[in-house]
Amino acid sequence: MSLLLSDVSPPQQDVPPAPAGRSWRNAIIGLFLVGCALRIGTVLVALRTDYNPYVQVRQIGDVVEFTAIAVSLAKGEGVSLHYESAIGDFFQNPEGVSPRRPPVPTVRRPVGYPLWLALLFQLFGFRLVPVLMVQALLSALSTLLVYLIARQIGSARFAMIPYALSVVYYPFWFKATLLLSSTLLIFTTLLALYGLMRWLIRPTIRRAWWAGIGVGASYLVKTILLPFVPLFLIAAYWHHRRLGVPRASVIGAVTMAGAIAIVLAPLVVRNYVRSGRLLVTPPQVGAQLIQIHNPYNPTFESFTPPGFVDEGYEGLRRAMAEARPTLPPETPQILAEILVDDAYRRASLAFIASDPAHFMKGLWRAFWNMWRIDYVTAKPYRKASNLVCYAMLVPFCLLGIGVAVARRNAPALLLAGFLVYFAAFHTLTAAKIRYRITAMPAFFILASLGLAQGWARVTHRQAVVPSPGRSD
Repeated sequence: MSLLLSDVSPPQQDVPPAPAGRSWRNAIIGLFLVGCALRIGTVLVALRTDYNPYVQVRQIGDVVEFTAIAVSLAKGEGVSLHYESAIGDFFQNPEGVSPRRPPVPTVRRPVGYPLWLALLFQLFGFRLVPVLMVQALLSALSTLLVYLIARQIGSARFAMIPYALSVVYYPFWFKATLLLSSTLLIFTTLLALYGLMRWLIRPTIRRAWWAGIGVGASYLVKTILLPFVPLFLIAAYWHHRRLGVPRASVIGAVTMAGAIAIVLAPLVVRNYVRSGRLLVTPPQVGAQLIQIHNPYNPTFESFTPPGFVDEGYEGLRRAMAEARPTLPPETPQILAEILVDDAYRRASLAFIASDPAHFMKGLWRAFWNMWRIDYVTAKPYRKASNLVCYAMLVPFCLLGIGVAVARRNAPALLLAGFLVYFAAFHTLTAAKIRYRITAMPAFFILASLGLAQGWARVTHRQAVVPSPGRSD
């Protein structure tokens, strides 16, 4: 985040103007339509193959829990998992499926995606196909946000590079076929980053307000931005101070914090009433820490090919059983979930303190587990997508971070700070390879920055070299 402290350098005089607007609009619309077709086609294919979401909803624990909470919300029964045992057959016969136990409030999952699903259920009924089609459209809209973010960094020609990468990146299509939070998380994270970037460029109250709304929406889906935003605001203050607008920065930060509080207030109040604790996020840090850092994982058994963390290995079950506290039966469910996770966290930290060498080895394995390039998949087109859109771009991403620093491009430095923070956060906690999908748009933009700079050096041109950042 210290990278954000640099000023934006003066505009380069040798950067030619962007080509005619109409041709670029046509290219943007054309790519968007291609992205929609690819995603909708993937949904239709998934409905006819082994990836059929009807099958997935019976087998994947995350899908079952998200869907169960969404059904409960759509039926007006609150945030509860009481439909969990019956959700496997729900879309086959929604009227004939009933829960086997009464509603019990929970905070095991972030509420943003279940709220989104519940809204779609209210609009379309308990039908899966319309929901997946909306998710496909949302995924395509996310690619437009990639373009808009890249446009804050440089020219329209430059912005088309990450835009095209995000359109053709296969995991973005596939996630739309599952009732998981990934598609919505990518969209809301991009929305938040776009809002933060616009405010960083010009710290007005209106931009701060909308940035706060975007950040709050992203918090509801997953709390990845929770520690990042305070760090960003501190760095942004020093950046704005150098630009001579420190007062506008402070006012904007307060406005942003207020907007975030308004979005999150109903959830915080609900959790406090149910548990007596001020809780914004689900209690998951302890469970994620103990998954990697526990005395029964001396050989890092949880890190297994093809790069996924195996959550079911025996060492983890033993560690959780020993750390789990005995609670009175009358303990409210939400409070019990909080206390259990606190116990997991304390057990993990105690083990880390007793064996720091193991902890350091675990960090390296966790980092490699999430950012490895040999993402083993059964389908050749998925391997090709990973090779072209990730493995080949890693050195260019590193070069792009260097270009952002050298050119003091504040919007690009924001993305670099987010990417570094994201890697550090997940290395310390949950290092699943699938989690990196949220950071891939930032990766694409920074890699495109490196590609543009490399192309300009080879051809001795400046046509695709990004400008130091927009100010409009």
